Amino acid sequence: MKGEASYQRNIRRVAAPGKLVALVDEPTNPYDKNAVRVDVDGLTIGYVPREHAKEAKDNEWKAIIAAVNSGSKATGIVLGIIETYRDKPQSVTREKPQRRRAKKAAG
Repeated sequence: MKGEASYQRNIRRVAAPGKLVALVDEPTNPYDKNAVRVDVDGLTIGYVPREHAKEAKDNEWKAIIAAVNSGSKATGIVLGIIETYRDKPQSVTREKPQRRRAKKAAG
């Protein structure tokens, strides 16, 4: 994760290992059109790193907080990706077979 230093108050309030996070697309972000914000309980705790943001959006990542690392200046968060779009079974569209009606015998 990136940007945790800016969200220390929120991290202290809501971050705990195993908590599900919301990955929020931010297409109007002035710094990165592919930005993906990381929220927990409605509070922002950081961003998916730029080099992984497009992949996170394209593959519909679902994530949890895997670890909370306390440092001397800031607390960092490690995300654990628990599911991606690639993990989901693809739905198969099957056409119904056309039934042929037996022709009535002329008679």
